Amino acid sequence: MKSLLLKLFHSKAQLSVHEHIAIKACLQAVPKNVHTAFDKQLSEYNLIQREVSDKVLNFYKCSLFGKLLEPSVLLPIQTGEVLLSSFTLVKTSGAEVLVKIHYVNRRLFSVEFSEALNKLSASENLKLDKVVYQPELARA
Repeated sequence: MKSLLLKLFHSKAQLSVHEHIAIKACLQAVPKNVHTAFDKQLSEYNLIQREVSDKVLNFYKCSLFGKLLEPSVLLPIQTGEVLLSSFTLVKTSGAEVLVKIHYVNRRLFSVEFSEALNKLSASENLKLDKVVYQPELARA
């Protein structure tokens, strides 16, 4: 019974295939000193909220009863709101998709896309093109 409750209320959020590809590309686009923390935070998040436009994903770690929790590892960066990285993905058609990774108080908060990736056709492919912005991050 307990495992059924855990599955119902504590399941991993589902990303579309293209969102998953984009999130994996994020790891290549973030500064090297945050790779481990970034990957660890992503693995801990169990709630992904899509904004109405489907262009922004917000990430949360929640307890079984919905209380927001901090990730076990925080990023070695300043507190406050930080644009961690901005990069472009190229679709099979050659069109670019701009992606921005935002952190709030040393944790991944949102990934913003210039278009809704969950609406792309299954035949469309994405690959990392270029990192547009990657700040020199001050240690906390």
